[in-house]
Amino acid sequence: MQGRVKEAMKMLKGVHENAANFSPPAKEKRVSFCELYSSITVLLRTNWAPKRMVEVMGLGLGIRMVYFWIPLAVGNLNYNIYIAVVLNALMEIPSCVLMYFLRNCRRKLTILVCSVGSGICCIMCVVIGSGGVKVGFEVTSFFCACTDFNVFLIFMVELFLTCVRNIAASVARQAVVFGCIFSPFLISARRNTSTKIIFYDVQKT
Repeated sequence: MQGRVKEAMKMLKGVHENAANFSPPAKEKRVSFCELYSSITVLLRTNWAPKRMVEVMGLGLGIRMVYFWIPLAVGNLNYNIYIAVVLNALMEIPSCVLMYFLRNCRRKLTILVCSVGSGICCIMCVVIGSGGVKVGFEVTSFFCACTDFNVFLIFMVELFLTCVRNIAASVARQAVVFGCIFSPFLISARRNTSTKIIFYDVQKT
C-alpha cells in the first residue's frame, strides 16, 4: 500500500516457499503523503462514519473511566483495602471466561446491560453505608465494567469497514486513554472534598 514493493517481496520470500515465482509490478508507483492517510479522508467523507466515531469515542471514554475509577476508589469503601483489591483482580478472570459464552450475543444489548448494571451497583455503593454488602456491589460493578470493556473492543472493530477500521480503532483507543487519564483526577477530587468537609467540621466543633 505504501509502495515498498522490494521490502514486501523480500519478506514474502522469507515466509513462503513458492514466493520465488511471484513477480512484483513492472513499475513501482510513488505514493503521495495524502494517499498514505487516505483512510482519514474516507472516514470523514461519509455521512455515517463521523457520527459513529463520536459515539464510539464517548462510549469508550465512559467505559474505561469506570473501569479504572472503581479499583482506585476502593479506599473509600471503609473496608480492608487489600482484600478489596484482590477481589477486583479476581473479577478479571470470570469476565474473560464469560466472553466465550457471549460471542453469539448481540453486542449492543450486552454493552447496555453491563453499563446499566455497573451504574446501578455504583449508586448502591454510595447509598449503602459500609460493610461487606457495599464491597459486593463494588466488585459486581467492576465485573460488569470488565465485561463491558471486553465486548466494546470487539464491537468497535465490527462497526467500521476494513478501509477505515485501523484509523477508527486508533481514534477510539485514544478516547479510551483519556478515560484512564481522567479517573485519578476524579478520585483526587473526591478525597479533597472529603478532607475539606472533615476539616470544616473539626473547626466548627
